[in-house]
Amino acid sequence: MELLEYLGRNVVRLREKKGMEQKDLALLLERSPSTLCSLEKGRVYPHFSMVERLQRIFEVDVLELLGSEEEIELWKSVQLFQKLLVYEGQLRRFSEAGEGEKREEAKSLLYALMILREAMNGVLEKRLYELLS
Repeated sequence: MELLEYLGRNVVRLREKKGMEQKDLALLLERSPSTLCSLEKGRVYPHFSMVERLQRIFEVDVLELLGSEEEIELWKSVQLFQKLLVYEGQLRRFSEAGEGEKREEAKSLLYALMILREAMNGVLEKRLYELLS
C-alpha cells in the first residue's frame, strides 16, 4: 500500500473517531469536500501545511497520519513501554527512599511493573521482528 492510501485511510479513521463528517473536516481545513474526498481515497498529494493541520485537528503525531496499522500499533506499544520504564524508575527510587507501608506498597508495585515490562519487551521484540521480516 502506498503512503497516500495510508494517509487516506487514517484520515477517515480519525475523522470518524471524532464523529466528524467530511464537510466538517473540509471546513476546518479550508478545503472543499471534494478535495477531502480525494485525499481520503488516496488520489491527491496534500501540501505539508494540510498534514500539519490534520495533526492539530486530530491531536496525533505524523506517524498516526501516515503509518500503516501495524506501524501505528507498534509505535503506541513503544510509547507505553517508555512510560513503564519511567514509572519503574520512580517506583524504584520511592521503594528505596520511602518509609513504612508506602515503601512496601512501592516495592510490590515495582515487582508487578517489572513483570509487565518483561512481558511487553518480549511482545515488542516479536512485533519488530515480524514487521521487519
